Amino acid sequence: MSNDKLDTIDFETLVCFTLGLIDVAKVDCIQPKEREYIEKFFVGELSYSNESRTIDFDSLVNTPFNEDDAKKLINTVDLKNYFLKTCIMLACVDSFSDEEKTLVRHFADILSVSQEELDKLIKEV
Repeated sequence: MSNDKLDTIDFETLVCFTLGLIDVAKVDCIQPKEREYIEKFFVGELSYSNESRTIDFDSLVNTPFNEDDAKKLINTVDLKNYFLKTCIMLACVDSFSDEEKTLVRHFADILSVSQEELDKLIKEV
């Protein structure tokens, strides 16, 4: 996994992460580089687990991000930071637009991450 502090992300949390990433990419229409980033993220994280399930990217594109699920699944400081940093990195694939910043700030709000902490994460990326 990309972050030494985290254990393997379970399948449901990985799907939740991926749906959030897709929402960030949808802000300015999913660009090929963004799609590639998301697919590599999903496959890469899945490879760390013993999970045999997989899911088709195109079916995920039409699945809405569920904020209640996110609150339940992305429930530790490490997971919250990893999710938000992953969203920020994706947004930087083309350019971190104001609309993408607004969405990432919304994600931080629903996960109870302060704007100060989010600003630190943005600077780290």
